[in-house]
Amino acid sequence: MQNKKQTWNEWELIAINFLVKNWYKILETNHTIKWWEIDIICEKDEKIIFVEVKFRKNENYGTWEEAFTKAKRKTLLRTIQKYCLSKKIDLDNIQMDFVAISKQKETYNLKHYENVEI
Repeated sequence: MQNKKQTWNEWELIAINFLVKNWYKILETNHTIKWWEIDIICEKDEKIIFVEVKFRKNENYGTWEEAFTKAKRKTLLRTIQKYCLSKKIDLDNIQMDFVAISKQKETYNLKHYENVEI
């Protein structure tokens, strides 16, 4: 049985591979500010893109879309703002994406939501 970190690595790599195949340049992963985390920070078309990744084996505790709540988006926005301030990134040049991954038997399903409302 895998521990949580091993599972995270597996689906984080699925999201990273998807993004790279779609011409995103990965800048950072698992960037932590205090107790908040940005899963993936990447760049495409001169925009800095912050990607939240959610994984679900099943929907017993809700879908991955439901896991990306308004409260989670608000927390991410604060984290992104702190990151941008520290790196001197213009807030007009950023975007928030969401990658939802589910596993059914031995296959993964991935949905990429671009430029989600924060």
